[in-house]
Amino acid sequence: YVLSLAFVLLVALTPSIQETLRLKAAVSDIEMIESNNYQGSMGSRLVMWQAAWSMFQTHPIVGIGPHKFRAEFVRRMQSGESEKADAEHNQPHNDILNAAATGGMLTLMAYLFLIAAPFVFFYKRYKATKLDLDKRMLPMMGMQVVAAFFIAGLTNSNFDLQIYSTAYAVVVCVLARLIEFEQALLDSAALGSR
Repeated sequence: YVLSLAFVLLVALTPSIQETLRLKAAVSDIEMIESNNYQGSMGSRLVMWQAAWSMFQTHPIVGIGPHKFRAEFVRRMQSGESEKADAEHNQPHNDILNAAATGGMLTLMAYLFLIAAPFVFFYKRYKATKLDLDKRMLPMMGMQVVAAFFIAGLTNSNFDLQIYSTAYAVVVCVLARLIEFEQALLDSAALGSR
């Protein structure tokens, strides 16, 4: 409890930490939203998320098509279907809504599979290792990587960018292979001791 209070005070009293965490910008964005001005970072995200959800509802099976978010978003703002916001982004800053809006249910299901399947794989390997912390390290790392990409994808469209989706695939595959390699070594050692 004391450490938490000390941390909050440190953040509250240190301007450089406040700037790094963009606290003043967040307060300014909230004030802008309260006055129906959605030009800030948070306001633009809210409007893009609402527009992306509306696009998904309009085209639930296959979405509006890849790389068409910006044009559709601008059209919706011009027609009054969406509030005026920053229109320079080509995605809604949310992986789930981006998949749903641009690819519909098919792409949304594929995205959810790309998140859920590796997480379940790593979780099963984690549970199978019982209390051996050394053997649990790789599965824990795998779950953390998947969770980090998912959480980051709640405020940005990472899978829309090739570098992020490639990095995700490489790290997940390498960790999975290392886990399987370690298990194969254990299995062969167990067979050899018989």
